[in-house]
Amino acid sequence: MSLQCSPRQLLTLRNWWARSRRKPVAKDCSRIEWTCACGHDLFADFNTKSQDALNKYTAILKHTPDGNSRSNTSQPPTTILTPRQHAHDPSNLTPASTLQTLSMTTKNGLDLSFLELCVNTGPHLKSLAEIDTANISTDGTLFQALRKQYLRLRGFRSRFWLLKPSAISFVRFSLENRHRVGILQKPLALPPKSEVDAKNWIYDPCPLDGDPPIAEDLFLHYLQCSEGPGTLFWMLRFPRKLETSLLKSAALASFGWGIHIDEGPDFAALFKANFVVVLLSGIAAGFWSLFEHDFQGAFGFACWIIAVLNSLLMAYMFKWRQE
Repeated sequence: MSLQCSPRQLLTLRNWWARSRRKPVAKDCSRIEWTCACGHDLFADFNTKSQDALNKYTAILKHTPDGNSRSNTSQPPTTILTPRQHAHDPSNLTPASTLQTLSMTTKNGLDLSFLELCVNTGPHLKSLAEIDTANISTDGTLFQALRKQYLRLRGFRSRFWLLKPSAISFVRFSLENRHRVGILQKPLALPPKSEVDAKNWIYDPCPLDGDPPIAEDLFLHYLQCSEGPGTLFWMLRFPRKLETSLLKSAALASFGWGIHIDEGPDFAALFKANFVVVLLSGIAAGFWSLFEHDFQGAFGFACWIIAVLNSLLMAYMFKWRQE
C-alpha cells in the first residue's frame, strides 16, 4: 500500500484545511467562493445588499477561460467587466461570449488610467511605480504587471528570500520630486466621490459599500499565483489615476491614492534555513566527535554554530524589516 500523495491530493487536502479555518461570514455580509486557475479555493465577503450585484459578482468570479462556471449550483450567464464599463452601476456587464471581440482602450484614447504602487526600497524610503492599465484586459495580466514592478523596485532585496509580501494597504500618499513617497493615510484610504465625479480618479463601484477593493489575502495570493484570473473584476475596484501620470507631473509635490505592499518574515523559508543549520551542525559535530574523540565538545561546538547562524539570520531579518 503506497503512502505517497499526488500533488492534486495534497492540494485537495490543503483546500480542505484552509476551508476549515475560515472565519464565519460576518453579519450582513455575503460570501462568494470559487476556485482559482491554480487550483486553490478562494473566497470574498461583500457588504452589498443588492442581490443582482451579488449574482453578477458570482458569475464573474466563477468564470473560467472555457466560459463555464466553477460552481455546482445554477448561476446566471457568466459575465465579465471591461475597462470602458466603469460607470457606477453594477449592471454594466458584458456577456463572456464577447470576451474575444472586446475593443480595449488604447493609449491614444481618452481613458488612460494608472494604478499607483508604493514599495519599500530603503530605510524609511518608499518609491512609486505606475501600471498603465489602459490595455490590461484581465486581472491576471494586472497582477503580473504588479509583480514585475514590485520586483523591479525591490531590486536585489527581492532576492532576500527570508522576506516576502505579507500585507497591503490602500493609501493616500504624497510624491516629492517624482521619487520619494510619504504615506499620509492607511490602511483603507480611497479617493472621495468628488475626485471620481471630477474624473481625476476612478474606481467602481464608488463608494464600495464599506468593502475594501480586495481582501488582503486575495491580493497576496494573486500576486504570487502563476495563473491569474482570466476575467476583469478586481482592477476596476482599485483606485486609478485618470488621464495623467503622477510620475510625469512637473509639480514639486503631488498627492494620490494607491496600493502599498509591505514585507514580513517568510516563516516557511525560516524553518527550512533553521533545518539546514541544524543538519550541518549535526554533521560538523559528528566529524568533531569522530576525529577528536570528544562527544561533549562536539555538541557544544554544534550548539555554538546554531546560535551564531540564528543570530545572523535574526539580525538580517531585523535590518530588512526596518524598511
